Order: sequence, then structure tokens, then C-alpha cells
Amino acid sequence: MINKDAIIAILRSEFEYNMHRRRNHLMTLAALATTLFFIIYTYSAGGLSEVFTGYLYIQDEYLWAALLYSPALFLYLLGIFIGADVFPHDIEEGYVDTLYTLPSSRIDLFIGKLLGGYLSLTVYILIIEAIIAATIYILLQVSIDVIILLGLISGFALASLVFYTISIYLGIRMRSWINVTLLSLSMLLVSPFTEYFIYGLGLSNNPIIKVLFNLLPHRPLEMPISVVYSLIGADNISIGVIDPVTGLIIIALYTLLFTSISASKFIESDFI
Repeated sequence: MINKDAIIAILRSEFEYNMHRRRNHLMTLAALATTLFFIIYTYSAGGLSEVFTGYLYIQDEYLWAALLYSPALFLYLLGIFIGADVFPHDIEEGYVDTLYTLPSSRIDLFIGKLLGGYLSLTVYILIIEAIIAATIYILLQVSIDVIILLGLISGFALASLVFYTISIYLGIRMRSWINVTLLSLSMLLVSPFTEYFIYGLGLSNNPIIKVLFNLLPHRPLEMPISVVYSLIGADNISIGVIDPVTGLIIIALYTLLFTSISASKFIESDFI
């Protein structure tokens, strides 16, 4: 039977741990520094418009949307960092023995730690995007609609679930933050190159290949920018990224798959 009080206590503990984790702070600073450089350069020289237009297939008047999306890689890396550490840090830092003393079941531990890590990831995303939006407003005099900003934040939070849950599963199996991080990063890098390789072979018009493309783990990560395009009515832009509905379906499939097998592995294993 699930103990709600135990889950909340574990969630709070995991959330506070991740919010004080130095490497999470460094990744947050890297995301902000990179994006703020783009914004300041745009403000001072106006030279990034063509770069963003070419990279994201976006018109000049929607440059702010590209700026909001620019820290995407760092946000997904942050999801990997946090997911890879949710369970291994108890072993690596010698806290695993204390888990025996908690008045909670394995399922309580799993749910609490899973939600605590994800809540901290969502808060980091919220902080980063809020700072970027404020900077865009101050320097570029572009006022971003709250609904659009929340749509992008929600898109990032949902898309991050893909590699977050993959890292959770790998963390339970491998019990090493660095090993899980390296493996997840490899998947994040290999996935798009697999798509480019198949495109290079001229197989992109095959309907079966097109479906398989959307199942590659990096594809749902494009969803946040397509959500913004939809909200601003930029349907006429040939964006070449996954549509929001397809993205949500793929994210749900990955999340359900890796959460369920992670729970099964954690409950049945000798992790604690």
C-alpha cells in the first residue's frame, strides 16, 4: 500500500538535494551564459538573425522564439544529469543504508525519488526560461506572452522526460552516475546522427522509415519549439520538426516504458 506521507517526505528530500547539487548549478549557468551571449550579441550587432533563421527555419520577427529555444541542449543535459543521479547518489555518497530505516516501501521510495528529481528539473527549466524571457524584454524590447512562455516551459519539461526516465532506468541498473551520464550522452549524440545517416542513404521518403524516425529518442526533444510555433500561429513556416501531438505521443511511450521497467527493476532488485 502506498504511503502518501512517506512519498512526500522522500520527494522533498530529493528535491532539496538536487536544488543544492553543484553540478546542476553549473549546467544551469552554462545554459544561461550561452543564451545570454546570443541575446547580447543580437542586441549589439544584430548578426544572429540569419543564423537562427537558417537553423530553425524561422522568420526574423520570430527571432525571440529561437532565443528562448537556444538553451535546449543544456536543459536536456540537465535532465540526464539529474536522472542519472536520482538513485546512484545514495550508493556513491553512502546514504543507501539509511533507506532501510525509512518507514516506507520500495514503491514509496521509487515514486518519491522519481517525482522529487523531476520536480527539481522542472524548477530549473522555469528559472532558466524566466531569466531569458526577462533579458529578451529588457534588451530586445520584445514582450513575450505568458501563455507562449508557459507553453515552451511545459514543452521542455515534457520533452525532458525522455532522457530523464532513460537515465533513471540506467541509474538503477548501473548504479554509477558517471557511467549512466556517459551512456545517456552517447545516446543523445548518436540518435540524430543515425537520422542524418539514413537521410544520406536516400531512404527518407520511405513511409516506414519516417515513422521510425519519430521513434528516435532525440526527435521528441524538438517538440517545445513546435509548440511555440503553433501558439504564435506560424503554421506557414516550414519548420521540419516534430509536431506537438506526435511529440506528446512519443514522449508518453518513452516515459511509460522506462518508468514501468525502472519501477519493476528497483522493486525486485537488491538495490537496497
